[in-house]
Amino acid sequence: MSQTAPTASGTLAATPLGHLLIYALDRRLTGTVVFEEPDHKKHAVYFSMGAPAAARTAGLVAPLGELAIARGVLSRARLEPALQAAREAGKRLGELLLDWVVVDEAALDALLREQVARRVKELRLLPPDTAYGYYDGTNFLERAGGPREPSSALPLILRVMRLAPDAGRAAEAIARLGDAVLRFHVDAPLSQFDFEPGEQAVVDVLRAKPQALGELTARGLLASPALERLLHTLVLLRHLDMGGGARPIGAERRTVTPAAPTSPPVPAPARPPAQGTPAEPPPPTPVADDAFRREAEQRAAAEKQSHYEVLGVPADAPAAALSAAYFQLAKRWHPDRLAPEHADLRDSVVRIFAHIGEAHHVLSDAERRREYDASLGGADESAEEQEQVQRLLRASTNFQKAQVLLKRNNLAGAEEAARLALADAPDEADHFALVAWLAAMKPDADLPQQLREIDRAVKAEPANIRVRWFRGQILKRLGKDRQALEDFRLIVEKDPRHVDAQRELRLYDMSRGQKKASSDAPPGNRLTEPGTSRTQAPGAADKGGFFGKLFKK
Repeated sequence: MSQTAPTASGTLAATPLGHLLIYALDRRLTGTVVFEEPDHKKHAVYFSMGAPAAARTAGLVAPLGELAIARGVLSRARLEPALQAAREAGKRLGELLLDWVVVDEAALDALLREQVARRVKELRLLPPDTAYGYYDGTNFLERAGGPREPSSALPLILRVMRLAPDAGRAAEAIARLGDAVLRFHVDAPLSQFDFEPGEQAVVDVLRAKPQALGELTARGLLASPALERLLHTLVLLRHLDMGGGARPIGAERRTVTPAAPTSPPVPAPARPPAQGTPAEPPPPTPVADDAFRREAEQRAAAEKQSHYEVLGVPADAPAAALSAAYFQLAKRWHPDRLAPEHADLRDSVVRIFAHIGEAHHVLSDAERRREYDASLGGADESAEEQEQVQRLLRASTNFQKAQVLLKRNNLAGAEEAARLALADAPDEADHFALVAWLAAMKPDADLPQQLREIDRAVKAEPANIRVRWFRGQILKRLGKDRQALEDFRLIVEKDPRHVDAQRELRLYDMSRGQKKASSDAPPGNRLTEPGTSRTQAPGAADKGGFFGKLFKK
């Protein structure tokens, strides 16, 4: 498929890279964004359902051979022979290493995802007057290769926003929050991020006690510029619930309303919603007044209602009453049931239905309902809330201390600190997994019992890399190598920089495929170290191709 004119265009001065990534994820775009600098250097990123799936830069950034060396899966002495063999065979380096059974698909995909992330992150340094064009449904990087499936876009968005050159934009946006209470949306997929320690502390405190920016800043958990960038990112992603009922970007979609069109308008810079200033609705279509319209207007104006008020039930309503109220309201306010004479109310009805769904989602879950009820407790519970925050901070400090002591091989000290963290935050998967792992390292360890504990942590947080590493090690000690490898592969997919998991996969591949690699490799081109990569065709930097055809003057 070819396309001469972009679907949308703009400049990075108007829409910075991080905002563009958020826009693509929000609209779940599939297509290519081509960037052109003022000196006509061109770069491109291909998005699949909103996630960067391939990237190419005008200069050489993150070649796969160098990534493989950095990860310890290929030696520098072996790189040039491998590149030469790939050129002679007309293959990419990654394809060659797969053929020689030096790497498997999982390890290769992990490096490809890291390559895409590094190249996209490099684009943050482009000058503000860089122009871009979006080509919907077009993959200009199809021949460049890429991972089988792109990774979550949220960690990459945070990396780009964390290093964004324009700090003033974040400060200006955060200043507009004023005294608004910051709280996470109930569906915010926070576990997908790779937060740094200070950022994680901020997230933990906000989860424990929603609070205003001034109170959060006074805690000193994160330096002011870093805190502003973090909160700015979370607001733009709608992970902080600022009202309006919109779903967090990157959360699993619910099939309650028709999907929005994928063909985007020209993106404008993403900005947090202004507090206390609802958007002015379009002029209503003149229709006869009726009860439904009056109720819709009342509900749309009642932004500050509690979840109980939204559902029309008392605060002590049992679960059955909540469900009955929800289904009655859902039948009345589902956007698909809107009568033709109320078509002009559709936007309001969509918001009303979202509020009803959110209220039921929170109150129908016992744990979420307890947290929500606690948030409504008011001043009488402030002391208890403060104590909860202090417990979380103590737990975070002791957990980090336990990790440091473990690295120093001080197992007794690590276990003491880990148990203190567990006492203050007993529901954190990281905490009881670390205690179980430290117990598993003892000479008389009951490994099956510790495995059950860590299985519980995995069930609570399936994507937690640390917990998966602990379980993989215990499974390996129990002789369950295939199950252990599943954990190691997931770790490498999530974090290509995890050297220990890479080593475990490499050792397994060497023991399994050494004979095959020896017999299949051409004479003089045999490798003994695992490597990885298939997106960069060796020696084939594309100086023409589609880059020379796009943005012609």
